[in-house]
Amino acid sequence: MSFREREALFAAPDGIRLAGTLLEPEGEGPFPALLFASGSGPQNRDEEILGHPFFGDLARWFGARGVASLRFDDRGVGASEGDHAQSSVAQDVEDLGAALAFLKAQEGVDPRRIRLVGHSQGALTCALLAGRAEVEAVAALAGPAEPMPGLIHRQARTAGRELGYAPEVLRHQQATNQAAFDVILRGGSRAEAEALLLDHLLRWPGPPLGTREDLARTAARMAGVLISAPFASLLRIDMAEVWSGMKTPLVAFFGGRDQQVPGFVNLKALRGLLPPQTPFRGRVFPRLNHLFQEAKTGSVREYAGLGAAPAPEVMETLERAFAEVTRPPPAPPPA
Repeated sequence: MSFREREALFAAPDGIRLAGTLLEPEGEGPFPALLFASGSGPQNRDEEILGHPFFGDLARWFGARGVASLRFDDRGVGASEGDHAQSSVAQDVEDLGAALAFLKAQEGVDPRRIRLVGHSQGALTCALLAGRAEVEAVAALAGPAEPMPGLIHRQARTAGRELGYAPEVLRHQQATNQAAFDVILRGGSRAEAEALLLDHLLRWPGPPLGTREDLARTAARMAGVLISAPFASLLRIDMAEVWSGMKTPLVAFFGGRDQQVPGFVNLKALRGLLPPQTPFRGRVFPRLNHLFQEAKTGSVREYAGLGAAPAPEVMETLERAFAEVTRPPPAPPPA
């Protein structure tokens, strides 16, 4: 089926103008639709990562099968107004809610058949919005379910081992991160975080990392990131609050070689949090990474040189899983 794409503009609740791409299949509607929510960091509407337009490819694959969609630039990215550095998780949910209202108002869209698709942190945004808005289903693609501090420690250990860090360096790195997390979680100041980080950098195992002045500048940059609204609000997320009240039909896919949101660990955590009555399909694709590419190790350094993101099998499986979780329950047998 052919489709057309056009620029979409809509306002967030605080008046900030957000811009995106509305994809509409040709022919007689109304059509089911997808609404995309991007992962962490400032992302454009395609969630383009190292040359891979993750959401753009998903939208067009489903568009050719008669599914409308909306994908949009994060605040402060592309044609969207605002400042991403000031955007918390709660603000991301508000922005996604505004996008949902816009999509539901489109003449060619069936407002009863809108499915949210979130990648990585975007899966949390979708789950939080689904708790207060009517949508047909949610797809969590590499969405975290283990506690965020533990997930970040796991990411740092994996990256450190890849760089050849000695065990004592890995232990000191985790202690540094945890001490900084503790400051954030209890609402400490940037100055406190900066002083703590400088102390840990000065006591780093092995050769000095630089002069005191160099390390002070590094600590200031690190503290700025850690105290920022995007990071601090993500660190404070209670995964039980996100997932234990999930009643909307849910599809959750993970990559078995994902080094950012490890698939087997997070699927197990998710299963332990979801209510038993929630319609659910969960799967780990053993050879795929965080972008759902066929991968050798799952390292971020592989992303640019690998094939399509996501792999065609993921899109085909997602289409089937949506049909399964949204299928009406069988009628009870006659009395």
